[in-house]
Amino acid sequence: MTVAGLVLAAGAGRRFGQPKATVELDGELLVVRAARVLRDGGCQSVAVVLGAAVIDVPGADLVVRHDGWAEGLGSSLRAGLEALEGSGVDAVVVVLCDQPGLGAEAVAAVVDGAPDGPAALAVATFGGVRGHPVLVGADHWAGVAALAQGDVGARAYLDRHPELVTEIACDGLGDPADVDRPEQLARWARVDVASASAAAPIPPAEPGAFSERLERWLTSEGPKTIGNLGEVFAEKSFAVTILFLMFVPALPLPTGGISHLFEAITIVVAAQMVLGRSTLWLPERWKRRELGSATLEKAVPFIARRIRWFERFSRPRAAWIFRDRLPRRFLGLLILALALAAALSPPFSGLDTIPSMGAVTIALAIILEDAVVLAIGTVIGAVGVAISVALGAAAAAAVRAIF
Repeated sequence: MTVAGLVLAAGAGRRFGQPKATVELDGELLVVRAARVLRDGGCQSVAVVLGAAVIDVPGADLVVRHDGWAEGLGSSLRAGLEALEGSGVDAVVVVLCDQPGLGAEAVAAVVDGAPDGPAALAVATFGGVRGHPVLVGADHWAGVAALAQGDVGARAYLDRHPELVTEIACDGLGDPADVDRPEQLARWARVDVASASAAAPIPPAEPGAFSERLERWLTSEGPKTIGNLGEVFAEKSFAVTILFLMFVPALPLPTGGISHLFEAITIVVAAQMVLGRSTLWLPERWKRRELGSATLEKAVPFIARRIRWFERFSRPRAAWIFRDRLPRRFLGLLILALALAAALSPPFSGLDTIPSMGAVTIALAIILEDAVVLAIGTVIGAVGVAISVALGAAAAAAVRAIF
């Protein structure tokens, strides 16, 4: 099978302070490093998609200049696949330039483990969680390009066709974590991250920051359904769905029985996390449900503003908690417990507000991959459950005293 490598390196890297294609690690540009890893992993040729910064990339056979890079990772993937049309390769292996912990061993494992021929479709998993490299056979390029929108690449297509996907376990073959800020490079090499961080102040949001992706989704064309929301934020579909579902019960307003419906759905979603599912399942009826105009015009922008506030102070901390399978199951159990406590609260009592706030904060922690936010959410949820139990016990005692 003839395999080409494809490096996506078009972004501006605003949170980092410069395009990541121009960042050096141990004297080597990250984009050159990614191209070398693909070559060493078994790719016969390598293409690189650039945008915000166009530079020479030694080791690349083809450099694609993508002027529409600001549209997100999906558009860069489309540009790369379009450039490889007619090249005669059977499949392409896609990686990002900002994953310096990803080695040639993981690429080789995916190339060797994938089915042979243009119908191949394979993805690396780390701790049971899908990530890069992703191998896409030529037969799937059109389908992948059609679903690659915003900051979603091949994942939407893989999630839509699970029966076609071969998962390749790459545990121990590299670290799939990406680099968002200069200080994170210290995980792989000794660099002067202090001066780099001082020279690159962190803006409120960047293309790729969750709040920015959410607002870009709002203004994009196409349906605004619950299913579409899950596809666009596929890698965080569980957390995003829980965030939206529990936001209404978390409001300190009388929402009546409707909040208990959202809490019941959250229990179903959290249970899937506990079971270790990698993709979110929802009934087709729920998937096709349009988000109302009030939600799109008021609620979602309100949520985005609150998330942006968190993003100013948050940064990835103990990110492995949110990526490894066992901790993710525990997080699902935690959210399930909070949603259950909220659902058991009497309607109009307001007792579901604080446990729901805890669930919302934990979902946000998963999105931001921040253990500090997770700790805050856990404390809020525990306090809410304690208040609910205490007031419930007091109410039961009062009833017994009367009768």
